[in-house]
Amino acid sequence: MSDRKASVLPNGVIVGVRVALIALAALGVLSVSLRLMHPGDAASRLEPLRQWLLGTSEPTADRVAEVAQFDGHFLAHRGLTALHIVPGGLFMLLLPVQLSRRIRERFAMLHRWNGRVLIVLSVLAAAVGLYLGTVMPFAGIGESVVIAAVGAWFFVALGRAYAAIRRSDVAAHRKWVLRAIAVPVGVSVVRLVGAVSDLTLTPAGYPARVVFVVALWIGWAATLAATEWWIRRTEPRPAV
Repeated sequence: MSDRKASVLPNGVIVGVRVALIALAALGVLSVSLRLMHPGDAASRLEPLRQWLLGTSEPTADRVAEVAQFDGHFLAHRGLTALHIVPGGLFMLLLPVQLSRRIRERFAMLHRWNGRVLIVLSVLAAAVGLYLGTVMPFAGIGESVVIAAVGAWFFVALGRAYAAIRRSDVAAHRKWVLRAIAVPVGVSVVRLVGAVSDLTLTPAGYPARVVFVVALWIGWAATLAATEWWIRRTEPRPAV
């Protein structure tokens, strides 16, 4: 069997990806904290910032109603929301530890136990999120479809990652772990896409529900595509 070597990306790209991942994890923790502290009006509290960015003084009556409905959706299911976002926030907080090569190489036991905790947290958050997004979605069938598709992909990827490490296939484990991780990380990307879409599409007359579904599709599609690119560019290749 021929030796294999790792595909090397420029240091700037690697550092950029790491910084972006940490920033997305921080955004996830911040979003969870905001919703926990203000379960009934977290989105409404961000409206002054939106108005400032748009250069308008007061939101329209329709906008106020849409944001109140969005916040009310979380408040009406406060228990399930907490059961979804608290494990999700803890997952994002612990994720950089799991992805650290230094910790993986020097503290293998910590890496293994942190991975087990992340599995439990992610399964709980994903299961509740799948229920909320398909059974009682804010944006209707459009949201249900994307949540069902992404949720199924997450559980398939996580199951294959676990099966791979059980048979000591580290290379396959790495690929499927990254694919699974892309789903919760993608939530933060969805938030960023949603913010941009909200600033550009809602002033043009698109309702919040449509903008929300657009953000879900674009945010997760971009994250999954970027993950596949990273896997292909960093996986070991046959030595020449």
